[in-house]
Amino acid sequence: MQSFDRKYKWHVLYVRYQHEIKVKTFLKLKGIRSYLPLEKKLRSWSDRQKWIEVPLFPCYIFVNVSVMEYYEVFDHPSVIRYICSEGKPCVISEEEIDSIKKIVTSNLDYSVQGSLMKTGEQVHIKYGPLKNVSGEVIRKSKSDRLVLRIKDIGYSLIINAPYDIISA
Repeated sequence: MQSFDRKYKWHVLYVRYQHEIKVKTFLKLKGIRSYLPLEKKLRSWSDRQKWIEVPLFPCYIFVNVSVMEYYEVFDHPSVIRYICSEGKPCVISEEEIDSIKKIVTSNLDYSVQGSLMKTGEQVHIKYGPLKNVSGEVIRKSKSDRLVLRIKDIGYSLIINAPYDIISA
């Protein structure tokens, strides 16, 4: 008898455009843990404006599955595939998921004061709502940027942070 790995790992699903919330609801009904980061945007129509929630990463949903549930996600017709790197499904660490959650729920926008950081340097936020979030400085200009890179999915979250809360 073959034993299955019951270790749960975060993966990234690629789904049809504007079907992210439908797939998230489906996964919840199936008992599959998932995370769909949303952001609020002001949308305008000819007669009104309204704040709506839209996916932070269009067409992507994070799912926490073991080998047992790996293929169950395809029971929904809007799920296209897992995001892969070098032929293997990308695994996202729990820390990266937690960092995304902190950034999305913080609703903060900072600006860096100073230019002591170097491009490419890995930094950590020491305190505040984004405590323990790690990132990489991607450019030096009037306001340096801290970037949380999510490996293998092609997206980065850019946040502005004051220099005094960042450590190398």
